[in-house]
Amino acid sequence: MIYKRGKTYWFEFVFNGKRIQKSTHQRNRDAARDIESAERTKLAKGEVGITEPKPIPSFAEFAEGRFLEKMRSDHAAKPNTLEYYESGVKALLKFEKLKNAQLDKIDGELISDYVLKRRSQKAKGKNGKPLKVATVNMELEVLRRMTRLAAEWNII
Repeated sequence: MIYKRGKTYWFEFVFNGKRIQKSTHQRNRDAARDIESAERTKLAKGEVGITEPKPIPSFAEFAEGRFLEKMRSDHAAKPNTLEYYESGVKALLKFEKLKNAQLDKIDGELISDYVLKRRSQKAKGKNGKPLKVATVNMELEVLRRMTRLAAEWNII
């Protein structure tokens, strides 16, 4: 679609589900139509740099792979810190919905489900008392660190 904004023409269309909107820097409608056509051709040929997105790994793939590798590398001299992250990942992976979720699909609802499930579980060897809030919060901190790293690395 070609339209006028101020004195110049702009174009807008959808390509592979992505909205493309640009100025033609032209005051002539026919010249603007030619520029829009050229832009569509470039997109169709893949000359603009729009590529297929990389597949998003599942939570389990990322946690057991790149995340724990990074933690082992960064905290090799700090065994307690490394144990903190490894035990957090181990606890998070026991929740099947989270384990199988794509990293970009982890949302507040999924995390709430995890917290509800963990808070209803009993601690081992503690006379059947429920898990402490601090235990669940530690696991959530590991999850938060993991998702922040995934965002930094442009995985999500």
